[in-house]
Amino acid sequence: MSKEIVITIVILLSIILLNVWVGKYVDGKLNHVLDSLSELRSLIEEQKYNEAIAISNKREDLINQMKKQKGIPQGYIDQQLSYLYIKQAYLYAQLGILQKASTHFEKFSATRYSKHKAAHIDITAYRLAMKQYKQIIDYYQKTDLTELTADTISQEFIGILSNLSEAHRGMNDFQKVLQYQQR
Repeated sequence: MSKEIVITIVILLSIILLNVWVGKYVDGKLNHVLDSLSELRSLIEEQKYNEAIAISNKREDLINQMKKQKGIPQGYIDQQLSYLYIKQAYLYAQLGILQKASTHFEKFSATRYSKHKAAHIDITAYRLAMKQYKQIIDYYQKTDLTELTADTISQEFIGILSNLSEAHRGMNDFQKVLQYQQR
């Protein structure tokens, strides 16, 4: 199971546990937060970026409503906003709206959760969409790749190699592209 799937499961479980812990819905809309997360993922996979942005804006409204509720841990809000901002940055980058993409990436970078090592997956997707190939290569060169995954036979590690291959393709370093494709 990839780390991204595990993180998604943890986020979904935390939403459910939070609902039980708080003991009430946020203005009756906590289910909408959960639904919007699922819908957002589906729209991104289907490359329906404009629709995904509309859903992410609604999700942001719901998260802001949650921020006003008592008893909801700030770490949870930070994690939800972090995920939202990096997805928005990616979506705007895919649509070529680069200023908005950069603005949302800055918002993402201001969250505590953005410093978590698991965030590299979404950061890399954003950087690929922005054609920031050198930043991807620099990041992975200074990082022990085995620290980012459970093992080197995982789908996540294969994804890292694929991302590096794509970044080197963007830099026209085809020898490195071949090197990462053969690993």
